[in-house]
Amino acid sequence: INNSVLTILTPTGSSSTNVWLKLKNGIYNGQIKKIALHPQWVGNDVNIMIKRFCDPDGSMYVTTGQEAEIILNKGGQTLNLLYIDNDTNVSDGYWILLDNNFDFI
Repeated sequence: INNSVLTILTPTGSSSTNVWLKLKNGIYNGQIKKIALHPQWVGNDVNIMIKRFCDPDGSMYVTTGQEAEIILNKGGQTLNLLYIDNDTNVSDGYWILLDNNFDFI
């Protein structure tokens, strides 16, 4: 998943396997990122791997092999993330979850 502000994941046919995606680092401190599953999405889970992530409890996931994984599994679900990077070292920024929305259609 690129680091643009909005990513809409749309159905691309029928597959019986899960979809695995990796979220890239943000571009700047305070960047907002929204990831949305199109309402017509059916079937497979979408597993989003985030290399540098801080969960709501303050736990950091920054080690290779311990990436955070967020799963979307129904059309209409969205994630809103915020990128935090307080200095010029590109490799130490991280994403935090602002909120999520679930539309049950």
